[in-house]
Amino acid sequence: GVWAYPYAVGLYEYKDFKPDDVFFEKNADGKETIFNTVTAMMGAMTYSGRIDLADKKNLELIKRGISVYKEIREYIPHSNPVYPRGMCSMNKKDVAMYGLDSEERLLLAIWNMMDIDWNMSINLSKYICEGAKVGNVYSLPTDSVTLQGTILDAAVCNNCAIFVEIIKCQNK
Repeated sequence: GVWAYPYAVGLYEYKDFKPDDVFFEKNADGKETIFNTVTAMMGAMTYSGRIDLADKKNLELIKRGISVYKEIREYIPHSNPVYPRGMCSMNKKDVAMYGLDSEERLLLAIWNMMDIDWNMSINLSKYICEGAKVGNVYSLPTDSVTLQGTILDAAVCNNCAIFVEIIKCQNK
């Protein structure tokens, strides 16, 4: 399984943890919830942490992530890993992109680990053909993806992630 901890609390703090305003403020934007959920969507999703402390916005993000995962999980076991931007060091402030490529779908996760918003066009012609369509997208409302032919235009805010399902053409 791939674990998601959108409301992470340390092992030794867990039992007696009492959230304060700083805790809720830190998590209010939903970035950590989405970042962790996108990561977990690329395998066998497993949630943990203090989900019971989630505010309404983050709880909705968790529910939406689980809903999208349930729709795409059947493609994961027979997918091959792809790296449309090449490998990325997780210790470097950069943008990482990982995909799961099956006959029917290309599932993409994009993590912007930089302190600035990221906008880029990515050529996916190696994986999809003209006529492919964007299916599920899981992100903050401020983030976006569009697909024009085989070019994916993505905008991901700083320190956040986005999940994109691309439904392939029938002729490829």
